[in-house]
Amino acid sequence: MSLLNPEYKIDESSMSMVGANEYEMIELKTDNNVVTNDQVFRISLKDQSSYTNLSKSYLELKFRLTKAADGGVFGAADRITLRKSVMSLFSRATLRINQQQVESIEDVALAKSIQSLLLFSQDYSTSTATNQFYYKDTGNLGTDAAAQRAYDHAELDGNAADANSLAIVENPLHNSGFVKREAKTRQSKVVTCWLPLGHVFGFCTVDKVVVNQECSIELTKSQPAQHLQRLAATDDGKVEVQKLSWWVPRIRPAPEVDLALKSQMSAGLESEFMYHTWNAYTSTNLVGGQNTFRVLTTSEDIQYAFAVVRVAAKAQGTNAECAYRSDITEAEARLNGRVYPVRRYDQLMSGNDAGAEGTSRVYSSLLSYMGRGDDFSSGIQLSYDEFIGQATNGTTGQFIIPFDFTSKESNFSGSPSNLEVLITPSAAAVAAVTQVSVVVVSKRRAVLSYSGNKALVSVA
Repeated sequence: MSLLNPEYKIDESSMSMVGANEYEMIELKTDNNVVTNDQVFRISLKDQSSYTNLSKSYLELKFRLTKAADGGVFGAADRITLRKSVMSLFSRATLRINQQQVESIEDVALAKSIQSLLLFSQDYSTSTATNQFYYKDTGNLGTDAAAQRAYDHAELDGNAADANSLAIVENPLHNSGFVKREAKTRQSKVVTCWLPLGHVFGFCTVDKVVVNQECSIELTKSQPAQHLQRLAATDDGKVEVQKLSWWVPRIRPAPEVDLALKSQMSAGLESEFMYHTWNAYTSTNLVGGQNTFRVLTTSEDIQYAFAVVRVAAKAQGTNAECAYRSDITEAEARLNGRVYPVRRYDQLMSGNDAGAEGTSRVYSSLLSYMGRGDDFSSGIQLSYDEFIGQATNGTTGQFIIPFDFTSKESNFSGSPSNLEVLITPSAAAVAAVTQVSVVVVSKRRAVLSYSGNKALVSVA
């Protein structure tokens, strides 16, 4: 059988897409008119006569940073801003449809920090993601003078009198992420950012319309020490949320589409949503030798886990907990008793900047997530050097240990899944008072069963 190239099909009729007669974004406000000092934000979509598509919806957040003591404005010399991105502002996020919880995210800041590093390409992170107040941390991830200085200079031939005798080089400690975020919030300037709801909830990544359903979002604010990063000489701060709203599309389909959909709904239509949800869990302080952290025992269909070791202390004036440490000797995971990977990650420490043999293996495994390892057109944001850090120039690593469970046996019985992560830290990591945090990626299935106007929501 032979196929004809489309350019030669000159006798074919043109095709047209049957879509919507109206597709407008409407703004939904929080339950409270004044949200400056609220700790929990709730927004509801109660217009049950229109179609909407949650995957096309956005959160709009307007905020500024003020002094914690008196709400005063920060000065020009003060240096304070949000950690990582605007997602660090929340500790918990919940999505409900018809009062039924379809997704709940624990430790939003950590889960979305790891998700952003793995899913965002370099192009996306430097363009679209900046509207989410996302700027990747680099260098030593810190806030000190070295982190804020983009370039260094050194004398050539011992002669600094001549400007041409200076070598201008990039400063490896420069934290471009902190500098860019701080410049936007300096002197308590108001910042507005837009956040795709699909980046918050996996359910909202599914491109399907819903109709006649009450949808609601609940966001819980994290503690200031968990979302603020500052110079030691700068006063403690707080975030004043001036506005939080939810922009959702109001859709009026073409009459033939509307009639077809409502006919299916009256006959008992089932609309299926398959998605991934990200949750983060943190252990107690690590001790010497092998540490076993039992993450959860539930019926979740676990697909991946990403483990990081970081400092336990939380304070606005420090940046140590921003780093994911690489001073680990071995790591493995056990899901329902089976070890992943078959050969544990070992030989993870090295005395040189090239990294030990095992670190290259971990980085390669990390790239295999989303098929980034052999995709020449894309990749993740972390270079290998940023991944491990380099001891000689003082840069701090962002060492993420991946565990892939996608090839596990199917759990048809729905019995609980027991996940354990085993980490052997170095003596230095134990002395620094560290914890292991694990981001678990689980597959979820939600079904909206329509029977008339209201849908019965079930989640598995």
